[in-house]
Amino acid sequence: MRGPESELNVGLDLQDERASANGYSMVFMRQAYPNMALMTYDDEHHQGDHHVLLCKMVVGIGEDKKILSYESCDESTTADNVPGGLISRAVMDGHNVTCELYPIRLPEEDRLRGGAVLHIISEIPGIFLRFGSGGLAFMHFSPNEHMRGQHIDCENGSATLAEDGSAVIIRREGCSEGSRVVTCVMSDMTFTVHDGEKGGSFAEGYTPKSEAWIMLGFSNDGEEAVNLASLDPAAELGRVKEFYRKKFEILYVKTPDENLNEAFTHAYLNLEYAWLYPLGWIESIQHWPTMWHMEQTAAEEWCGNAERARRTLLTQMEYLFDSGAVPDMCVNHVGRRDWGGNNHFFFREVLHYLRMTNDRDFALTVEPVMEKILSQTLREYDATGTGVLSWHSQIGNQEDMESTPGRGAATGSEGAQMLKLLSELYGYLGNEEKSARYALASAYMWKQVKDTVWKRDLGRMAWFVDDHGQTRLDTTYHGICYPIIYGQVDSFDGMSSADHLLHRMSGVEGEVYQSNHFGDHAYWGVPTWGMQAGSDMQPFATSAYAKLGMTEEAYRPLKFVADRVCGPFQRGAFPETANEKRFAYFSPSAGVYAKEMIESVFGVTRDRIQGVTTVSPCFPKAWPAAELRLPDLSLTYTRGEKQGSTETHALALTSPDGLKKRLLWRIPHAVHPNVTVNGTAVPAESAYKCGFCELTAELGCGDELTVTVTYDTLNVTVEHPKTAACGEYVPVQVTGGELLGIEDPCGIFDGRGKLRPDLLDEYLPYGDFGLVNFARHTFAVRVDRQGVEVTYPCTVTVLPRQRITAVYDPDAAAVKVTYQNNTAVSIDTPACLASGGTVSAALLVCPPYGTMTVDFPFAGTPVTGKNRAHLLAGDAYSGEIAFDAPATGRVTLLQTDSALSIPYAAWRDMAYPSHHGCIVINPDAFLQGVAESVTVGSLAFPMNGSFIPVDIHSHRVTEIPLNRDARKLFVLFCPFAANHEICTHLFDLEVECRKDDAYMKPLYTYPLTLPGELDYGFGNTVVAGFSTYQEGFARPSVLPPVVNGDYADTLAPLYPSRDLWCRNLAAESGNAVFNLLELDLGKIQHIETLRLIARAMDAAGGVFGIAYE
Repeated sequence: MRGPESELNVGLDLQDERASANGYSMVFMRQAYPNMALMTYDDEHHQGDHHVLLCKMVVGIGEDKKILSYESCDESTTADNVPGGLISRAVMDGHNVTCELYPIRLPEEDRLRGGAVLHIISEIPGIFLRFGSGGLAFMHFSPNEHMRGQHIDCENGSATLAEDGSAVIIRREGCSEGSRVVTCVMSDMTFTVHDGEKGGSFAEGYTPKSEAWIMLGFSNDGEEAVNLASLDPAAELGRVKEFYRKKFEILYVKTPDENLNEAFTHAYLNLEYAWLYPLGWIESIQHWPTMWHMEQTAAEEWCGNAERARRTLLTQMEYLFDSGAVPDMCVNHVGRRDWGGNNHFFFREVLHYLRMTNDRDFALTVEPVMEKILSQTLREYDATGTGVLSWHSQIGNQEDMESTPGRGAATGSEGAQMLKLLSELYGYLGNEEKSARYALASAYMWKQVKDTVWKRDLGRMAWFVDDHGQTRLDTTYHGICYPIIYGQVDSFDGMSSADHLLHRMSGVEGEVYQSNHFGDHAYWGVPTWGMQAGSDMQPFATSAYAKLGMTEEAYRPLKFVADRVCGPFQRGAFPETANEKRFAYFSPSAGVYAKEMIESVFGVTRDRIQGVTTVSPCFPKAWPAAELRLPDLSLTYTRGEKQGSTETHALALTSPDGLKKRLLWRIPHAVHPNVTVNGTAVPAESAYKCGFCELTAELGCGDELTVTVTYDTLNVTVEHPKTAACGEYVPVQVTGGELLGIEDPCGIFDGRGKLRPDLLDEYLPYGDFGLVNFARHTFAVRVDRQGVEVTYPCTVTVLPRQRITAVYDPDAAAVKVTYQNNTAVSIDTPACLASGGTVSAALLVCPPYGTMTVDFPFAGTPVTGKNRAHLLAGDAYSGEIAFDAPATGRVTLLQTDSALSIPYAAWRDMAYPSHHGCIVINPDAFLQGVAESVTVGSLAFPMNGSFIPVDIHSHRVTEIPLNRDARKLFVLFCPFAANHEICTHLFDLEVECRKDDAYMKPLYTYPLTLPGELDYGFGNTVVAGFSTYQEGFARPSVLPPVVNGDYADTLAPLYPSRDLWCRNLAAESGNAVFNLLELDLGKIQHIETLRLIARAMDAAGGVFGIAYE
């Protein structure tokens, strides 16, 4: 038995209200009990997150009119989406009650009107309905206050009984939004009207029958509302069901994975619900009732709704901003601009539409508009003419808090692609001069991108380079996917890029994550802010994998989405992110899901400009068959039984489009390709890429083609160690072919064939995160097999030659040095350890790939915490290390000049950038309630409400006079940094000493990087739970072990763990994270100045305390 609904927590999780829509008609239904509502969009005022509640409906049964409530319905009660509507199956007191609620279908038209059919069947006679108007409904939280309970919130509305008693007229009087809408309710029930407790009035209806039909109509015209409510509800319900039956007779996929198939259907259902003529597709009928990026167009073109795409693009042109920026459309016919804009989406959508339709009139219309849009894009995002675009948030979709405030990878790729698409448009229109000009500009822009953000050794893009020349090394998913999808990189670069996507940005189900720039991935949460596995980004990963012939990987991101769409919670609703427990009916994701099932998995593309339909399937080996059915195309696939190395495949293509048909099949390296079309052999060619080959054949222009494809796969096996240390050989063994040589586009080998000894040097400043995140490097192997030369990509996890940690043991008066040997070389050498003027010796012995701890007797006097030392062990290692020592009790707090400090509140003037989306969503909490002292490790620093600032804009160089003798400094530092400062060199910290007998003044420089030396300075409360530091995680960071050829725990969402981020101690107070920077000079010197220098864009932070020993 359920407890009171009033005791349920209201929140974003476990949403209970399901939705369906058609045009302006929206219906909602509770799952726990069949409370229902008819709603619409506000066509008078922009409402990005509210609906107009026209009529709430509460159901009762029996002669006593007992209400079906949360408390009275049993646990089996639920509601489901069905094609075109909603159905509730409730049980109360052992009696079954079924409620069907469907929005009606009206012609596509630009006016607010609509309606719904409610059909109720009860096992016992007597059906009761209480109904009336409500206010604006905010549907994000559940149980939703507008949908719950027996009451009708009618204080701003009225219910009036028609003269003959057959209808109730509901008006929303006194409402500032949607007040013109009139709703009419008709039924054979007996209606009565009642005063609301807080004003207004509502209605009730009753029939002694066990079945009731209720027809609802609404319009800004009262007479029209009555006419709509006068329709035959049974006939209207039949019309809706028949529409969807016919739609999905010729629109489906069949694969061995039932969820992929069902999600394809749900994708088109979600698109149909979201379409709102002539504006586009509502983002989320459930809780985002407005438009953003129109990624739905391609999927609609494939299902016979190209006119919708055309209409949407024309609307965006009609409301184009004077600047040339493409608008987000509001339901009240007003354009607005959110995020970074829609310009690049618009370009994609225009060219896809033209390829699908050959609509020359539209091309002529759109040409000058695209010129204007391009001009605005370059003015806004490449103001200095570098050729590489920056971008505000959402260069992709669903990344509200992730921008590209610099010359970036995904943004630069999009810029080059926009120019290429414009070149294609002019070629289509016959303007060869402009087409060539834009083609050259596109090539130039891509060259600039490669020169700026391509990391040759990694074989992939960095994220962006800021205006101060600092690179953000760790890229985003689209920094990898876009260049592959757009054909901007060759197959080797595609493979090396995709390796990072697979092994550092993916989860166990093959899902792809937006970035590794946050302390958490919100795997179980709602945010779509730049760290998540969003449903919209998965199809782009599918597209990228398909372009590389990665058949076993390509479908998995789509399956990840499909498993959620068809799972026990969503049951048909497309979520925004992986596991969120609310129903978004997120139409952009539905659109790109359907598009990539068609264009990447089944591999069908159509280009009426070039006059060709191409089939390029990407099916996993385990699929024996698959079928795609579209209104004007069908494709069936059958895999034959493999005979030795010979593979046989059959395709049946029906496409009466009058175009040439072309096969482009990316398959494993193979020879002897044979292709027949309707029993006749046609020429087939193989083009060998890195890791796959492209089998091509011209299939003719027939409407119905039966195609057989056979080829012999090259049974070549390439084996090599999965891990190797810098400076080591990577032996390669080939079975089934002759090894011809190694290709090294990334330059990871030295002239002797060994991995470069400095291969990891650039990433060492980023600590354990850097070692893990930038460990994988790719090369290629050239092989001859049967006279055919092919290449295979090979990736090796590169390890440092050694890993050295050390700690001082006061009981043993020794420094215990742990040496992890990652090489094949045995270590047996005398070694010296020098620190603080004391030198000790020991024998360093360690087997290949082993770990040993060696005690160095130490008669010196360590300082608290990290001690600077030099380990001299010949070829085994000669360089600087640090060892940890217990607190000595000799640390002294230092008082700085108060004139250098500014109050806590001043941080906002230094470090709250307005030029891009920012995860600092709760800035008011930062540095609020800071304790009187902050303890980090063994040191307690008093806090006084102020700090010494350093920032790139107003305190680029901060000098703090010290003028005292000391060996070591302790600096309590808070970097005002978050996701946009990841993997870059933010500051330099310098310690300048008195010259004394030195030739030059001693100057010690410590680069401060995030991660590595620094954490996010913003605590979880400030950055919505995504800080890199959280109590309970390791500080200093912990490097995971190597398991099965790679570092352990590198699958998201576990990766990147907070244990990886920072090697310095940290503490949190007042929602700020403080890192303890330890600067051991190695000997006592007279320190004159501590200097901090800001290096990167938006670099800002504060010194909150200094101590010395």
